[in-house]
Amino acid sequence: MNKNSNLGIFLISFLLICFLILFFINLFFFQRKGETIFKNAEISGFDFQIEIAQTIQERFNGLSEREEIQENQGMLFIFKKSGYYSFCMRKMKFDLDIIWFDENFKVVEITDNVSHNSFPKIFKSLNPIKYVLEVKAGWGERHQIKEGDHLIIKS
Repeated sequence: MNKNSNLGIFLISFLLICFLILFFINLFFFQRKGETIFKNAEISGFDFQIEIAQTIQERFNGLSEREEIQENQGMLFIFKKSGYYSFCMRKMKFDLDIIWFDENFKVVEITDNVSHNSFPKIFKSLNPIKYVLEVKAGWGERHQIKEGDHLIIKS
């Protein structure tokens, strides 16, 4: 084989590897349009709608860059296993309550009135959690949410 054919094989192989890497990055890290999942939920007798953040990209973005969230809305972060997960207010435009749940959807901790200006401060539960609910600041107090309450996902 000559030098030019070796270079051609190398370039084709390199481009194929780059394509495969980009394909898998897109497949595993970026949300497709139309895949946002919404569910009806209840906690302490209050019905509301949650948006599910279950992929890495959805959890990374969270509610960042949104203008607001309504009283009857929240975002639920789902993790594959219980552990210690961190949250920050990167690119947030409004304050939040962060409600931390164990694997049984039981409230284990509430971090209320987290300022949208608190970045780069990190927030995390003192207990292992599997789910986190972000809602409008003061929401937990207005709906009398307390440790031990359970989140019920209806549909």
